[in-house]
Amino acid sequence: MIRLDNTYLNLGGQVIFDSVSWQVKDNDRVGLVGPNGAGKTTLLRMIVGKFSPDRGEVIVPKNTTIGYLPQEIILLKGRTVFEEVRTVYSEITQVQDKMHELEQLMAKGNPQSPDYQGLIDEYGHLQEKFNSMDGYQIDAKIGEVLHGLGFSNSDLNRSVEEFSGGWQMRIVLAKLLLSKPSIMLLDEPTNHLDLEARNWLEQYLEGYQGTIILVSHDRYFLDIVTDRITEIEFGAVTDFYSNYSGYLVEKEARYERLEAQVKRQDENIKKTKMFIARNRYDKRRAALVQSRIKMLDKMEIINLPPRPKAIHFQFPDPPRSGRVVIELQNISKLYGSHKVFEGLNLMIERGDRIGLVGPNGAGKSTLMRILANLEKFNSGTRTIGHNVQLRFMDQEVTSTLNINNIVINELQSVAPYDIVPQIRNLLGAFLFSGDDVNKRVSVLSGGEKSRLAIAKMLLEPANVLLLDEPTNHLDIKSQEILLTALKKFSGTIIFVSHERYFINELAEKIIEVQNGHITIYQGNYESYISKKKSDSIKPAPEPVKPDKSILKEVKIQDRAQRKAIARDEKKKQQLLKDLEHAIHQKESQLADIEQVLADPELYKDGQRAKESVELHKNIRQELQNLYDQWIETEHEDAT
Repeated sequence: MIRLDNTYLNLGGQVIFDSVSWQVKDNDRVGLVGPNGAGKTTLLRMIVGKFSPDRGEVIVPKNTTIGYLPQEIILLKGRTVFEEVRTVYSEITQVQDKMHELEQLMAKGNPQSPDYQGLIDEYGHLQEKFNSMDGYQIDAKIGEVLHGLGFSNSDLNRSVEEFSGGWQMRIVLAKLLLSKPSIMLLDEPTNHLDLEARNWLEQYLEGYQGTIILVSHDRYFLDIVTDRITEIEFGAVTDFYSNYSGYLVEKEARYERLEAQVKRQDENIKKTKMFIARNRYDKRRAALVQSRIKMLDKMEIINLPPRPKAIHFQFPDPPRSGRVVIELQNISKLYGSHKVFEGLNLMIERGDRIGLVGPNGAGKSTLMRILANLEKFNSGTRTIGHNVQLRFMDQEVTSTLNINNIVINELQSVAPYDIVPQIRNLLGAFLFSGDDVNKRVSVLSGGEKSRLAIAKMLLEPANVLLLDEPTNHLDIKSQEILLTALKKFSGTIIFVSHERYFINELAEKIIEVQNGHITIYQGNYESYISKKKSDSIKPAPEPVKPDKSILKEVKIQDRAQRKAIARDEKKKQQLLKDLEHAIHQKESQLADIEQVLADPELYKDGQRAKESVELHKNIRQELQNLYDQWIETEHEDAT
């Protein structure tokens, strides 16, 4: 159990925790929520020992193992991806290395020599220890986790320096998951994950046996992984025993109950004060008056926390574009020999709200840049519609800001004349209030800069918005503000996001980008997932009835393709079955030889002992090769 006991912490003049007592039990799954700067990350750092409170205690039981994933990028070097992740099993690999060393000594040694029996005894002890530590399974476990987080087989032998900071954080996350600590502290674990990797991580954590405390701005992730939400705000922590969706409902219900209590208390105070005023000079009721005065003095006043103001702002209506906004025809795009798109056709129409999804590296950002006319393509045509005014916001949105400006001037510099009087209202809608509006842009946090850049973009006249990861650096509250603003926007929106709630609420059409092609799905994200899972998805009928001979040929080709896919899949399943059978046989052989090695009588015959050790080494290597084959086959797509 983790426990905070009467904890007080002040950072830079701001009270983060004010006499907070809080505890987490074994196997709890806690999501920390609250505005930026409230203390979510600070709480994780206090638990892991990177921060100490000014007063009070943070109590973590002895022999508790803690795994901590920070937000900050951790840069790795000097190993391949597989080697880096394998360092998690350093104790096992030390045993394995010592076994290999002994195998070489025994292979060269004389079975009749006095020292040979000592080598065999030591090897037997190490072999038993290695087996009990599940040493034969570690490579398969590493492969499973790395594949789940999006690494391909070819990635495993690449140097870690070849990967971006985001991909290196996936390696750090893989190491944490495989270390299986008793308490897992995760600070924005989905920050660098695409949708497929997020889905995999959710499933993995559902099966994790231990305590999880996490910070995330992904509402779907919080709903699936957590069963308790701890809200940190105004120096206090408040627990809600549900997932994030349940927390929102319960928080509103608690506020309404508290509001009713405050109302009843106010009425009671008012009546009591009226009674005192009417009877203050009536000697017959002097005792009653004194009793009421004492009651008021002892009454604990219920404080109602301020409800966030709903500030409404209407962005200027953009000029109306033609029906067709952008059309791509037969687009091909290559980076060197790597083919990103081939024969791509896409028509964007006025009023479309399109979410682009697909694995990292599939080409979503490239497609956005082609649509924005910022990326050259190898062949095909891009046609822009009538009266189209584009605004493109890439992942480095803050590059559009003048860091020497103060916040309010940054918006006034682009605002239409009739909007200028409403600038403070707009800034309030994007969480800039009071003195915040006079801050220099240079001193704003990453999230504050993102909010300011988005507000600035929405003020500029445009009828087509191309947004690449607009929710980067935004907490849940800021995402809701952006979502509200974009829902009111009357133009066309095409966006990339890994926030599933954001996609689901904004998109009316999903375009999946994968393997150089796009697939269009009508509806929001949940509809897209439902259609992906369904086997009954059929293409929309062609408006013109095709020629029967063509239709027959298409059916023949389609049937042949389905048969080929089914045949390849059958081959794959048969190969997996054969491999599993071979693995089972080899594991039986390994168990048999280990039983032989465990027999003290074996070592009376040095030559036989030497042969048995060599046989054990060979069987173990053959088994590892079979494991590797099975993993590679399992992750191959049927072609």
